[in-house]
Amino acid sequence: MLNLFRKNKPETVQFNWQETPTGIQLTTPSDTLTLSEYVNNLPADAHQAQWLLMKELLDNGQAKSSDIGIHVPFEEVCRLEPVEQ
Repeated sequence: MLNLFRKNKPETVQFNWQETPTGIQLTTPSDTLTLSEYVNNLPADAHQAQWLLMKELLDNGQAKSSDIGIHVPFEEVCRLEPVEQ
């Protein structure tokens, strides 16, 4: 029998984001976990490239971190390569 419908893939782990007047705010999808708790509980294969980019921006002072999220100013987003954006 031919199956015309794919099985639903499990939902991927991701950050929520929203535009602010000065940049992009990335937050966890969970109201119960802080950013550091959320990141520590990510599966090994969950958005590793994106998280490594966020860590690099934070380490270089190009983004700011708080308990609730990461803020990336528009100037820094514009400096990223298209594939990184």
